[in-house]
Amino acid sequence: MWKISKSTYIDDAHLLLSLDKQAFLILRAVMQDLHLLGARYGLVITGPSELFEDIRLESEPVVRFFNKINLKPFDREDLADAIRYPVERVQAGITIPDETLDWIQNKTNGHPYFVTFIMRAMLMNAHSERRVNLDVSYCESKWPGILRLIYAERFDVDWSSVPPGERMILRQIAEAAPGDCPAKDVHNSGLLSRLVQKNLVIRKGRGMYTLYHPLFGEYIQQVDFED
Repeated sequence: MWKISKSTYIDDAHLLLSLDKQAFLILRAVMQDLHLLGARYGLVITGPSELFEDIRLESEPVVRFFNKINLKPFDREDLADAIRYPVERVQAGITIPDETLDWIQNKTNGHPYFVTFIMRAMLMNAHSERRVNLDVSYCESKWPGILRLIYAERFDVDWSSVPPGERMILRQIAEAAPGDCPAKDVHNSGLLSRLVQKNLVIRKGRGMYTLYHPLFGEYIQQVDFED
């Protein structure tokens, strides 16, 4: 088996299908051509669970081109490994107590993106301040600044990607939190499928929907509707 020397990452790959139905056929052809030229590139894509079924409708061979891995929220043990292993691997000399892991689990619900985002920001702060212990009090002191970064780098983008009608639905679901929101209670519920496709809303079965993360709900309730 040949060794991959570099990888290309595409997040929210399902959006490519809305631009060009042949997008993944083109990607496969490019990667195969690079391989023939001796370039050792890997291709990693992310998207909702139904992504490969959507791709299958366009081309069965493209589905076989990928190895599918279902990502789920980290449980407490997975979260500890995901956080501590990289820190130990680079010998950063930073201690992360169990209480801090619990704090991060509570903030993120184990969502891999937010776990990674928060830890990257925390470690950058700790490195610049020559801190060797990420206790809960330190994390709490940095949380407002990190939350502003999450808003700016993630949620502002999510919010700007939807038109006013869909924003109204997102706000309705956010106001129903922490419980799930029934589709029958949503104004113009026909737009829910679009929000699910954009990975902003999760369908939980039996006509129930929720936002993809509680932090996004907190953001929605703070942002001006006209923004």
